[in-house]
Amino acid sequence: MRRTLLFCAALLATACAYAAPNEIRGTLTASHGWVKGPDGVKRSVKGMKFPYVARRVEAKKLDSLTLRGQEVGKPASLDLNGLDFQGAIDAQRAKEAAEAEVEVYNAVGGDGYGYIEGNPSSLDDVAITSTGLGKPWTKLTFGFQYESSVFSNFLIRWRIWTTNIDNPAPQNDFSNEIADFGVIWNQSVATGAYIVEIQVNQAAVVANDNQLYMATQFRDASNLQGEGQFRGDLSVIFNATIPVTVGSSIDQFWYDWDPQPDGAYENSEIDVFEGSLANIAYKIKVETTGSAFTIYPTIGTVTTGTIQSGDVIGTFFPLDGSTLVIKPDYRVARGAPVGVIDFTGVSPTKTPFAIRFNTRTLASIANVEQKIQMWDYVNSAWVNVHTRTIGQTAVELSESYGGTVPLANFVSSSNLVRARLTYRNLSSQIPRAWTMTTDQFNWVILR
Repeated sequence: MRRTLLFCAALLATACAYAAPNEIRGTLTASHGWVKGPDGVKRSVKGMKFPYVARRVEAKKLDSLTLRGQEVGKPASLDLNGLDFQGAIDAQRAKEAAEAEVEVYNAVGGDGYGYIEGNPSSLDDVAITSTGLGKPWTKLTFGFQYESSVFSNFLIRWRIWTTNIDNPAPQNDFSNEIADFGVIWNQSVATGAYIVEIQVNQAAVVANDNQLYMATQFRDASNLQGEGQFRGDLSVIFNATIPVTVGSSIDQFWYDWDPQPDGAYENSEIDVFEGSLANIAYKIKVETTGSAFTIYPTIGTVTTGTIQSGDVIGTFFPLDGSTLVIKPDYRVARGAPVGVIDFTGVSPTKTPFAIRFNTRTLASIANVEQKIQMWDYVNSAWVNVHTRTIGQTAVELSESYGGTVPLANFVSSSNLVRARLTYRNLSSQIPRAWTMTTDQFNWVILR
C-alpha cells in the first residue's frame, strides 16, 4: 500500500492584525497534533509556529441533494481502483519541473465559493499530482464561513486518511489515518467567508501517497484535542463553480449529517450539489527541489560535566552499543544545567527548508530536564527547540524546529551548524552519583 507522510498539526492563532483591506496576517502555533512518518511512527508537531494570511471572499449558500430530500447514495465513480488520477497531471509536469514551489492540488480560485449553512463537518477526496510525492509541503490552504454576529474562539480540526472502505454503519468508512490536527482560532472575524493560507515549511511535511481523504471540522474551543461540540455557526467552504485545476477530485463530498455531525464519515453520506461543483476549497504547495540530509556531528564537546565513557561517535546511531555518558558538574549557578554537550556539524545548504533533530537519551535517575537548542549565528544566541523530562528509560525523539527565527540564521557563512543538549536535575533531592546518557544525536536538514 502506498504510504503518506502528511503534515498534521493542531494550530493556535495568535498576534493577528489587518495588514490590508479584507486581509489578516499573523502566526499560527501548533497546540497539538502529529504526523505519521513512512516508518509508521507518529511525531508531534506541538509548539511549531506557522505564518498565515487570511482574506475575505464572497460565498453563496448551496443546497445539497440530500437537503432537498433526494438520497444520493454511493455513485459508481467511488470505485477508486478504476480511476486514473494521473490523467489531468501530465500537462502540468513540464511547467512544474522548472519551478521551485508548485501547486500539487488546487481547488481554490475564482469567485464561486459556497457553503451549506450549518455544515461544520465534511470530507473530500484529494488526489495530489505525482510532482508532490516525496516533496516537502510549503503551504496549505483552506476556508471557513463564520455566521455568528458575536465572535468566540473556535477549533478547526483536520483528519486525513488514505483508504476508503465499507464498514458496517455507523462506523467511519476510512482507514489508515495518517494525520489528526486542529486549530484554535482566536482572531476576531466578522460574519462572512475566509480563505486561509498557512506556511508549513518548518513541519517538513512529505506525502508519499497521491490519494488522500481530508476532513474539516469546526468545533467548540473548550476541548483543545478537537473533541468539543460541533459549531453550527461555522461551515466548510467549497469551490462551487471552478473544477480542480491541479490534481483531481471526484465531484462529490461526504456530508457529515446523518442524523447530525458525529465525525464519522460513511459512504451513505456521500453528497453532491444541484447545479454546483462539490469540491472543498483546499490547496497544497510543495518545494520540488527539497531533499533530506542526515547530518552527524563532526565535533562533540562536553562543556559542563565530565565524560564517564564513550565519545561523540557513540551518538551517531541508536541501539548500537555505543553511547556518550557524562556525569554532572555542580559547580554552576543555581538552576543552571549540570550537563551540557555542544555539537557541530556541516549543513548541505545555507538556506535550510526545515531542520529536525533525532535523539535517544536517558538518565540514571528520574525527573531530569533535557533541552535541545540551536545556535543563532546572526543574533549570537542559543534558541530553544524542545524541552522535555527524561528518566531511567531511554526515550527517542524526532523534533522539528518550529519557531520564528529564520532557519538561515542557524547556518554559518562556512555552512557550520551548532546544537546543544542540556541536562538539569529537577528533583528536590540532588544525588551526586548519577549520569546522563546520549545514545543518538543528529540533524535532518531539508533543503
